[in-house]
Amino acid sequence: MNLPKKVSWILLTIYFTFDSVVSYWGVTQMGGRELNSVIAPFVEKYPLLYFLCVPAELIGAYLLVLLLRKWIDEKIILTTAAIYWPIANSSMNLLYLFGFRGQGYLWGITTCFGILFVLVYGYIALLRARKVS
Repeated sequence: MNLPKKVSWILLTIYFTFDSVVSYWGVTQMGGRELNSVIAPFVEKYPLLYFLCVPAELIGAYLLVLLLRKWIDEKIILTTAAIYWPIANSSMNLLYLFGFRGQGYLWGITTCFGILFVLVYGYIALLRARKVS
């Protein structure tokens, strides 16, 4: 039920890289805008910063895992992240790539769906982990 840690890290790296490449292309070639208001002022002015986001996201994810693994199994955390990210974030870049522009309002909806999916998965994974031990 849980992904191996290595697989989760590979998937997260792929998702983060995909998002940065599509966002870079959207901002530099398509006149797009960054939806993340925290990084928008920086990456829209200096789009190459998107590629610094990949290691920054990986470091942030690693630190979050270090913090949470005191309470939750690391495989559950990583599998949850590997489920959440493509639903809540990469899906918007995929829509943009397929030509659906101006759909920024969907970001909140995809985030809610991502949270819902990981809460259900996390609950089931924690129940199964308790039964095993």
